[in-house]
Amino acid sequence: MTVAAAVFAIIAGLVALLGLTGKITVPRPWMRTMLAGLPVVAIAGATFGPNGWTLTTVIAMTVAVLAGMLASLIGPAELASPAGHWVAQAWRLTSVLLVGIVLGSAVIRWGSSIVAPMPLISPRDLALVLVVAAVAAAARGGSLRGLVSTGTVILLVLFVLVLLAGFGAGTPGTVAAPLMSVTQPTSTWLFLLVVFVLAASNPALRQIRAEGQSIVPGTIILAVVMLLGLAALLSFSGGYVTLPSFGFGTVAGYIGFASPALSALVGGLVVIVVLAAAVLAYRGVFTTHYSFRGGTAPVDHWWRSRWFVAVVIGVIALVTALYPIPQEPILWLAALFAVSGWVVAWWAGRQPDDADAEGIDPVAVGQGRSESPGH
Repeated sequence: MTVAAAVFAIIAGLVALLGLTGKITVPRPWMRTMLAGLPVVAIAGATFGPNGWTLTTVIAMTVAVLAGMLASLIGPAELASPAGHWVAQAWRLTSVLLVGIVLGSAVIRWGSSIVAPMPLISPRDLALVLVVAAVAAAARGGSLRGLVSTGTVILLVLFVLVLLAGFGAGTPGTVAAPLMSVTQPTSTWLFLLVVFVLAASNPALRQIRAEGQSIVPGTIILAVVMLLGLAALLSFSGGYVTLPSFGFGTVAGYIGFASPALSALVGGLVVIVVLAAAVLAYRGVFTTHYSFRGGTAPVDHWWRSRWFVAVVIGVIALVTALYPIPQEPILWLAALFAVSGWVVAWWAGRQPDDADAEGIDPVAVGQGRSESPGH
């Protein structure tokens, strides 16, 4: 095992341990919002990367992420407990949970693809370790404030370094006039709708609202970081970036071969950010499921217990994170499922409750037998 791989494993183990045994804490809303939105940023970047980023695509990606996150303000922050049209509510719940799991797995895929080339380790093995650690930490949600605060500070420090490298060592004039033209197929532009839907359906963002906090400041900060950070990368590479990038690959290779300690440091910092974002995504799945089934209601069946739910979430997360299926079909499926959940919820809201449909006296329910003339 390389030094970097050992460091990554230790970080993942500490995050899981603190999440399982640490004190329950609430992160700062703007920090929490930034990291909760990071998976959607990663999805947008990874989708446009193979054909290339330019200033036009960077602006389009940023607008899609920003609009989607702000759209999550629409509608109730929490799903109602099962009553009335329970099938429709269960469908809506399933769509939200799927989106949360896919977002957590997407950010782990993204992080593994960035970190693994430095120490030349398997991205699949790294993703496996990160998924297990993130799901375990999210199951109880301990020490969440510390993890999110640390991840946000690291993200902002890396952002500043990217700005300095991009605009200092690069050529800012090429940002608006790239050295090579880049074209995107229509299907890629349509994928911005997927980015929008996933951002709007993110259960981690709605959980922030459910706790009475605002997601607007963190959303704006994330959009600024995304726009300026990607612009700095364009400046560094001549106004366009096509993934995999020869320039970035050279930097990653240099870090890995030049110093094992340096690759462990840089990769470890990225791993912390990725774990913080993934834990928030999976935590949103747990809290959504918990509030839907009644919050403080006792667990009456083993399949409703926290740990059985954790196993189910973990299995789905592993399937969507470990590359057996291409990511783009998974994201399209999650987005379509989310839209179907919206439609079903809208339809159920237009239907009369079961009690009204059957003519049940709402006053008499739960208050004994109704009085009638002649008694």
